[in-house]
Amino acid sequence: MFTHARMRLAAAAFAALVTGNLIQAQTGPSLLVAPFPKEQFTDARGGWTYEDAGHVKGSDDSLRLGFYETAGRVRLFPGNLTSPRVGWEFQYIDIRGNPDLLPGQLTDQSVGVAFPVAKVDEWIFGVALGLGYAGASPFGEGTAWYGKATAVAFRQFSDSDALVFVLDYDGNRTFLPDVPLPGVAYTRRVSPSLFYVVGLPLSSVTWKPLDKLSVEAGWYPIESFHASAGYEFTPHWSAFASLDYRSSAFRLEGLSGNDRLLFQQRRAEVGLRFAPRVGKDTFAVTAAAGYAWGQEFSTGFDSRKSDEVADVSDEPYVRFGVEVKF
Repeated sequence: MFTHARMRLAAAAFAALVTGNLIQAQTGPSLLVAPFPKEQFTDARGGWTYEDAGHVKGSDDSLRLGFYETAGRVRLFPGNLTSPRVGWEFQYIDIRGNPDLLPGQLTDQSVGVAFPVAKVDEWIFGVALGLGYAGASPFGEGTAWYGKATAVAFRQFSDSDALVFVLDYDGNRTFLPDVPLPGVAYTRRVSPSLFYVVGLPLSSVTWKPLDKLSVEAGWYPIESFHASAGYEFTPHWSAFASLDYRSSAFRLEGLSGNDRLLFQQRRAEVGLRFAPRVGKDTFAVTAAAGYAWGQEFSTGFDSRKSDEVADVSDEPYVRFGVEVKF
């Protein structure tokens, strides 16, 4: 029902559509169609980011941020291209400073399942469903639960171009979390080294100008931005640089009405990636140093209108990560 060629192009299209942060969403559209070799059982990664001692601008109250993140996916039936997939995401923000200003911790965790549904004429359809919790205490706040649901439709016109439609609901988005957002994009593989997506609300490009050099960028207005470049200078080692914008939302007791605690941050970093097995990307570790700025906590229903709680100082950071595939 689903040919290998069509599924490969669909995977490339949706992977480009959801290009994002270090920990890419694994309980939404990408869980369904991001590249995932059919013989592979799991693809998981985790990271730890530790900022230098900071403060709240204007008041000089001390404030230090740390981030712990993991995400991954599992194929229930390895070897089956259309097998259902189960994914997870976990983000933990450690906040050390004035306890009267902000909670000491924030968590956002979700699980999801995704599967192709049908092929009708030239169209392929799929669904992803998820459940998450975002709050200050694990599972202690009833309003912190949220749902996720995505429907996707894909039509291939040739071996190199296609049209993609997405209807995505994410109850914890920082922009219009209560509204299913439609998306449409035209995808084209210009050559084996150049692939782009042009659409709304998502656009991206993946380019490999040299055999050992790769470049990618993706933009989702208001929510996120990601751009990175990597160069493999030996069979085991790669150097990379990246630029990111990210935003998160959390439900807290004591906030009025539908208000949430919103967090936004910008990052720029350079680092090294080590993969011990040549030609088999089953395990890798990364280490990076970077600079975080534009860090702000605010309260409001979403990013369209919010009130500032803490404008956090710009700080350098270090990050360590692990990737596992088998």
